[in-house]
Amino acid sequence: MENFQQKQDHEGASVVAPEAVVIDLEQFARDGKTLPTYDPGIVIHYRFRVDKSIFERKKPLITGRELLALVGLSPDKYKLFLLGTGKQKAIAPDESIDLRIPGLERFKSVAKEATEGNNPQVQQRIQFDLLPDDLKFLKNEGLRWEALMVGNVGWILVYDFPIPDGYNTKKTCLALMLPASYPSTEIDMMYFYPELSRSDGRGIRALASHNVDGKNFQRWSRHRPPGMWRPSIDNLETHVLAITEWLNQELQK
Repeated sequence: MENFQQKQDHEGASVVAPEAVVIDLEQFARDGKTLPTYDPGIVIHYRFRVDKSIFERKKPLITGRELLALVGLSPDKYKLFLLGTGKQKAIAPDESIDLRIPGLERFKSVAKEATEGNNPQVQQRIQFDLLPDDLKFLKNEGLRWEALMVGNVGWILVYDFPIPDGYNTKKTCLALMLPASYPSTEIDMMYFYPELSRSDGRGIRALASHNVDGKNFQRWSRHRPPGMWRPSIDNLETHVLAITEWLNQELQK
């Protein structure tokens, strides 16, 4: 940290110029640090990211509208999300955000879903960033997918997910809930829309209904034994592999 600079005013008196300190919010959050408190003689610059652009700001309060304006976007066409350690939150245009919130990392803009019925193109919704390995897996599979924020919960929706022979359909939409602490915390269970049933008419146990994106998905309560999730190895790909195995096991009952 640089020493205070000495300056001379018009009367020759010695004046201490305020010292500037830059707080990189993303780095502080990832390192698990808390923002320090400085005396009034320190000028704090809060450094943060909106999409891929980096900004610095002295005032800690800023609105969603102002954040979008920094990257030349309008709230009429774009929605803003706050992302961070255990935080995934949609921000209203006139909502005030305190940059000193513990764990705040960055902000992400997402184009709003088209509402004009004359446009047949389906717009992919990506409302939070995926881990590189998860993104690579989804792209390699060649399936249409979306990453949605439902409240403070992140969901992955995989469309036209293939279902093994022995069920009422060959494809369905698979939904997976990502815990805020993923990948330290495991992905659990699986959700299908439309719901699955066995072709032989036998019932399937441990099912329930769960609303996701305005639809009633069929929740399968299937879990790994305690301690079997490996945060450094398991991810979206291994969970999808487990789902296929669970579906095949169900047909053997």
